[in-house]
Amino acid sequence: MFNMKFAPRSIKRVGSTLVAVAIGLAAAVVPLSAMADTLGWVRVTGNELRLITPSGTIYYAYTAYAPSGCFTVPADTFKEWQSMAQAALLAGKTIGVTSTSCGSPAVNVITQLELTQ
Repeated sequence: MFNMKFAPRSIKRVGSTLVAVAIGLAAAVVPLSAMADTLGWVRVTGNELRLITPSGTIYYAYTAYAPSGCFTVPADTFKEWQSMAQAALLAGKTIGVTSTSCGSPAVNVITQLELTQ
């Protein structure tokens, strides 16, 4: 790995610019949406977790066999999200969901969950 500590100033600037461009491209490729809402239903079937809001929006998480172009999460993350969603549903709390749209037909895949107070 190249040590930037002793690099000339121009190389540091180019390196920083490349990192900023890479982050910008990554953000442009993966559009994220976030919502905070109560849950109307939590369903787990095999490798799929569905969070359904009262308005009918469905958010998915997969441990395997995700739709084409979507990603899977480790089993421990899947179990944690299931527990958080179930707790929010039973306590009547809101849950923050960050998701991205992928697959064909498009589905909302969970990237982050947060139990709100």
